[in-house]
Amino acid sequence: MNGFDALMFKLNLVADVPIPDVAMSPAILIGALFFIGILPPIVEEIYYRGIIMSALKERGMTYAIVVSSLVFSLSHQNAAQLVHQFIGGLVVAYIVAKTDNLWYGIIIHMTNNIIAVFLLLSDWWASLADMSTTSTLTMAGMFVAGIGILVGCFFAFKKLREKEAQKKAEIKIQDELQPEISDEIETSSINTDTDVQQEVMETQTAVSEAQTIKNHLASLENY
Repeated sequence: MNGFDALMFKLNLVADVPIPDVAMSPAILIGALFFIGILPPIVEEIYYRGIIMSALKERGMTYAIVVSSLVFSLSHQNAAQLVHQFIGGLVVAYIVAKTDNLWYGIIIHMTNNIIAVFLLLSDWWASLADMSTTSTLTMAGMFVAGIGILVGCFFAFKKLREKEAQKKAEIKIQDELQPEISDEIETSSINTDTDVQQEVMETQTAVSEAQTIKNHLASLENY
């Protein structure tokens, strides 16, 4: 019995969750990483946060976050997962809604599942099921650390989102100014061409006047 099963047994909760024995072979570990750590986060985030939450936004963002998270937790059909799946769903949905980027939800979800797979290899993780004072304090500390990590991820993703928005705004300004700059360059080019033509005409006039004077002086000498 692994740590998760033992903990659910201590709490009198039925954990009807098929948990692979990842310590049995590397092939099982690799399979667990793909079918638990990688594939479900992608599919679930696209469905629950990408489709369901987006469809519910018309009724308000809070409504969309809460309902999509509730559907997410209930879809696992297990009492042992109901509460923490709902809380985790709320956090991920809020981050996705605020950053408007589904990839952030996928990354957080994937990180959580991959860590869970590797914890199955840990005897220390299994020992937490004894519900001793040390184990209880350890799990409480892990909970606080997890909340801190999620909050840190939120602000980090928010900062990245602000940088992306700033970059898009700069590109938009450049696109708006580009026609004006082109018009100024074209106008400047036209003015420059006009000035050159004027100088050429003045030079030609001066040459013509000089030639006229020269011819006049030549006629006086012949006279």
